[in-house]
Amino acid sequence: MADTYLTRQTLLGRVLKENAEEAWEEFASIYRPFVLILLRRLDIRWEEQEDIAQEVMVKILKDIQSYNGKSKFRTWLMTLVRNTAYSHLTKNSRLKTREEKYATDPTGPIPEQHDFEEMYQKQWEAYICTVAFKRIQPKFTGKAVEVFQMTMDGQDADKICHKLKLTKETVYCLRTRVKNALIDEVARLCQQMEL
Repeated sequence: MADTYLTRQTLLGRVLKENAEEAWEEFASIYRPFVLILLRRLDIRWEEQEDIAQEVMVKILKDIQSYNGKSKFRTWLMTLVRNTAYSHLTKNSRLKTREEKYATDPTGPIPEQHDFEEMYQKQWEAYICTVAFKRIQPKFTGKAVEVFQMTMDGQDADKICHKLKLTKETVYCLRTRVKNALIDEVARLCQQMEL
């Protein structure tokens, strides 16, 4: 790939073209893990998560032509995930006996729209940070990432200095380098993935 940081708008454009299998694979590798995270947060049984995620990806592929760009792609995706999960659980609840989990409440664990949007936003932010952190880790050698992770775990500089046998200045310097790289990568990902 010539440019790792192609905009998601460009990726969407490539997905919209016919025979865009490579673009679709890239798209799916970015968004499918996030869809699975959302389904887990909705407390959907793990046996159904893969099925629903697959349904979502099929619907995206089928309906992406109807995405008009009037709203952010994330908003369109959020609605698609919520509606697909709701439809799947409603359909399955009709097939199950009344004693089973979703029989009395066919919507299962799907929250109201506002609650879902709030949960979606939190999960999106966490997902972006996780992806960004994975991308920047190879750029650092030595103890930089370890210092940053220890800081994120709530350990103070003195404890980190003692444990890793570093000076306080080194701890602050390493932590700041990783933090700045993470902030830059998060901003880059947000620009790419939030249409």
